[in-house]
Amino acid sequence: MRNLLALSAALVLAFAGVGWYRGWYKVETEPVTGGHQSVNIDFNRNKIVEDSERGVKKVEEKLQNVLDHKQQDNVTGGDGKKTEIKGSISLSTPKLIIQQEKDSSPPSGPDLP
Repeated sequence: MRNLLALSAALVLAFAGVGWYRGWYKVETEPVTGGHQSVNIDFNRNKIVEDSERGVKKVEEKLQNVLDHKQQDNVTGGDGKKTEIKGSISLSTPKLIIQQEKDSSPPSGPDLP
């Protein structure tokens, strides 16, 4: 429970820090009558959505680059040199060959290969 609370606090602080740096919100204070302070928080929703979409696109591009690189490694053999694959491998089902004994006595059990 304590870890979950610490994680949520870390996420809130990260959002506050990144949001302030990226200009997602502005905090303004004004003195009002009677010695009080008025605090206004203005969220720039369009900026938040725009930055989020840009971040998602960057993450998708990075993931695609990593996946493409892994696929290239599988084709090239991991050392950067292209390897040619010649021929093909085909597997066929094994054939069961049973040899009968020349002895005329009845078999005592099943013949196993």
